[in-house]
Amino acid sequence: MTAIALQHRDQILEKIAEGALLQSVADELGIVPSQISRHFAKDPHYLQAREIGAGLRLERSYSRIEELADLGVNEEGEIVGLTQEQGNLARVRESALRAAQWFAEREFPDRWGGKPTVVINQGISVDGILDELTAGLVDRMRVVNEVPKAGTTSCPTTSMDAESSDE
Repeated sequence: MTAIALQHRDQILEKIAEGALLQSVADELGIVPSQISRHFAKDPHYLQAREIGAGLRLERSYSRIEELADLGVNEEGEIVGLTQEQGNLARVRESALRAAQWFAEREFPDRWGGKPTVVINQGISVDGILDELTAGLVDRMRVVNEVPKAGTTSCPTTSMDAESSDE
């Protein structure tokens, strides 16, 4: 059975690159898909053909949706409604596009997979720092304002000190 895959190598690669799915190519040749994929698994031409085919399926699916979008616009560029049949067709085509996108993302994540974005925010809050600096300055200003004037004692007297000096 694998000999069939070898005999039809170029035909298989061409059909896969045209966007044909492995199942349909295998059905056409009368073999099971695993015989093709197992034989060509490490063949760079097969992998390239699969990637090209995935891209073509995406393009085809998207263009089919675009065709329906054009039906929803009249000659003046105004949006008009689609018939129920056209709306159903649009939903089916959108599902086909999602399936093609899913396949491409899983099969070729480097090209069509979602690119994770990591945002690291190491913001510094200056409010807290400014509050600390302000409090420190205010404390220093109080100390400067409490410095005794020339000719006065360096320690403020309390009421107890005043009573003991009267005796």
